[in-house]
Amino acid sequence: MTTRISLRPSPFGSRQPAIPIARGVTIARVASPVAVDRAYQTLFLHSLKSFFDSDKRLVKNGDIIAIPLDTDAANHYEANPERGDPDDYKAEFK
Repeated sequence: MTTRISLRPSPFGSRQPAIPIARGVTIARVASPVAVDRAYQTLFLHSLKSFFDSDKRLVKNGDIIAIPLDTDAANHYEANPERGDPDDYKAEFK
């Protein structure tokens, strides 16, 4: 049995197709003891911001994004105010 493969030109030519970009997103945490503990809020927001800043991300409605948290680092973030106020991160994600 022979399989026939044919190539057709892309309607976009050699350029990448345009991907719509959201003006805003709503992100919610999945409830867990760590996720609802305010002691980890700054760490969570910093990790979330780092996740999206580190690379281009393609997400769609309903996606679940796993954000790793080093809960031992929570004390470090609380002890170092230069890491940022959680309200600063909130403003960036609105």
